[in-house]
Amino acid sequence: MPVTNPYDYTCYALDAAMILGKQSTTSITKSDALTTTGSELVSNGAFTANTTGWTAVDATLASVAGGQSGNCLEITRTGGSLQQAYQAVTTVKGKFYRVAFYIKNGSSGAEAARAYIVTGNDTIECKQTSSASWTKYTFEFIAQGTSAMLYLEKSTATAGTMLFDEVSVLELNPIEVWRSRINPGFVEEITFMEANLAFNRQFDGALKYGNKIENEASVGTIAWASIPYAATPDGNYAFVTLDAGQISNYLKTTDFKFNIPTTATIKGVLVKVKAYAEATVAAQALKNVKLVKAGAISGNNNGNGGSIQTTPIEHSFGSSIDLWGLSLTPADVNASSFGCVVGVESAAGANDTETYIESIAITIYYNTIEGNCASKIQIRSKGQSSWLDLPNTSKNETWVTGAIETLSKLLLETADLTPSDDVPFELRLLIAKPDDSIVTIDIDNQDNFFRLIGI
Repeated sequence: MPVTNPYDYTCYALDAAMILGKQSTTSITKSDALTTTGSELVSNGAFTANTTGWTAVDATLASVAGGQSGNCLEITRTGGSLQQAYQAVTTVKGKFYRVAFYIKNGSSGAEAARAYIVTGNDTIECKQTSSASWTKYTFEFIAQGTSAMLYLEKSTATAGTMLFDEVSVLELNPIEVWRSRINPGFVEEITFMEANLAFNRQFDGALKYGNKIENEASVGTIAWASIPYAATPDGNYAFVTLDAGQISNYLKTTDFKFNIPTTATIKGVLVKVKAYAEATVAAQALKNVKLVKAGAISGNNNGNGGSIQTTPIEHSFGSSIDLWGLSLTPADVNASSFGCVVGVESAAGANDTETYIESIAITIYYNTIEGNCASKIQIRSKGQSSWLDLPNTSKNETWVTGAIETLSKLLLETADLTPSDDVPFELRLLIAKPDDSIVTIDIDNQDNFFRLIGI
């Protein structure tokens, strides 16, 4: 609901311009509906026994009886038109704060008075006229740096005194400040979709090479030579010599020593073969490329028949989402009997031509976060170190790789907050994965996470 002004005072705080950090030296709209948090920043704001912590300008300061609660501050004019008591308070840039104080007539009667904050280049003030009874006033400001100066002022050249008491500076609750922009005319919907979460698919590090390589004769008629040389990309090659139309045996490699987590879901397999052919007109093709599961040559043949060039290049088969027509588990790919086979076919007219293979590598793509993932949204003022949980944003949902599904949603009612506004807050989404690790997504309102819709 909109934040309202429950009082009739002329001192106000938290208008729309101020929320956007555009402060001025004029009076600003007020709302005591916002609560405060944290510890008191003013030193000796109750003036219980003395005025320690306060410095006088054109005045003397005293702790006297008759305060709002116990003693109070008495400012007595010694000269000039403005008599002041001031002190520095420690702030955090970007945070919102409330100043509160009581004021009452002194010996010179009802007079102009003022309390104000100087933060960075901004001055935020509350002008009043004192009365015969203690009256409380509040105003708010956005800190522009790590320190601000707080002033209490008797604003006349009349001889006499003015009384102040219960002076306070406290941080405003950042969640409530955010909600103070609410207007029932619109809904601000922040939707996080799985498609935006790049960490959702992971893979087993760099390419891995098999530790066992051999000739396999179930396909073709021509065996490979110098077979151990195809184990790693070290400049040495296994080779096969083919006449026109001949097909090689398989070059089979297994025992890749994968260590995929047992809770993972295998999403795809990529095979890379580094090869070249002797022929000046490339005539050899990698037409037979399959996986080996549990020691058996299985699944789809992903050989694409593309010509092998006369200079060494890597040829890719499969992808991060291709399972080669197989159902694969972590146990399958971690087994020493898992691997792949590669076979070559020679084109017509290409006689006595050698094909060389330097290495065969496999990458396993897998997902470790399918299943229940706890998520929540947090908020903080810019420049602040700690985060606060936004209420009602915690969820526990099942993620499915590749699906475009709503992960978490926050609804904010707002009149004028748009994606281009410079709102002094940061949001982030936290996801606790099944492996107990935490993934953090920083949410920038310039990155299309915000969508303003009418209701």
